[in-house]
Amino acid sequence: MHRLLIVALAAWPSLAGAQSVQPGNWALETTYTAVDLPNAPPAVVARLKGHKTQANRCLSPEQAARGPEDMIKGAKGCTLVRYDRKAGKIDAQMVCKDAQGTLTTTTTGSYTSSSFNTTAKLVRTGGQRMSMTVETTAKRTGSCSQ
Repeated sequence: MHRLLIVALAAWPSLAGAQSVQPGNWALETTYTAVDLPNAPPAVVARLKGHKTQANRCLSPEQAARGPEDMIKGAKGCTLVRYDRKAGKIDAQMVCKDAQGTLTTTTTGSYTSSSFNTTAKLVRTGGQRMSMTVETTAKRTGSCSQ
């Protein structure tokens, strides 16, 4: 699941663009919309497809100023290959390599200063092949709790 958090961060709009993202508390909901795990039992695949996870993330003004590209680059074994955002649209690709193979995540979507909606396609090649499609929605819900 750690890699899926990276996917959500890859979808986070950058402050370097014309439209800024507001610091504060953000509520994220991620839904697995397609799951292809060739070696997994059918029950595991069925349990994942449609599964939703929810998370809250406090984005401080300092974190917002660094933007998501800085956070993503720090992920061990991951390289941000493409990160384009124009006119409220996101198009990103990240490649992560580890002992199990290569995970390529391609993310597209849209954002405003207080929300975003993305679709990420994850494809793992190598020893444990798999592919998934993950949809993430997020919105700013207010100030961070102290």
